[in-house]
Amino acid sequence: MGYLTVINVTDFGAVGDGLTDDTVAINSALMAVPSGGPLIQGGAIVYFPAGTYMVSSPLVRQVSYTRCVGEGKDATTVKLAPTSWTGAPSMAEPDKSFIFDLLSYDVNGRTVPSQT
Repeated sequence: MGYLTVINVTDFGAVGDGLTDDTVAINSALMAVPSGGPLIQGGAIVYFPAGTYMVSSPLVRQVSYTRCVGEGKDATTVKLAPTSWTGAPSMAEPDKSFIFDLLSYDVNGRTVPSQT
């Protein structure tokens, strides 16, 4: 029987107040996702409690089967810092800014629910 790993971004210092730059904390949480091994599949749920998480550069997800989950579209928001965003267009979506910069475009399960 497998176990589901849940990683809370606030455990890595994310504040979610809409003012603090949470980029480093969120990327630290994403880097903590286990990569698995020959017999164990890696990945995890990276959990964002209610709040507004400001990011100033791309979030880097490195392990397949990693899913970012919040408390719902009215409770959790990941927002680009309007004056300091330094991201570049994604190879996957060259006509748009892309908040997640995947280490490899072969990473599976990269769907992020829209925050509308």
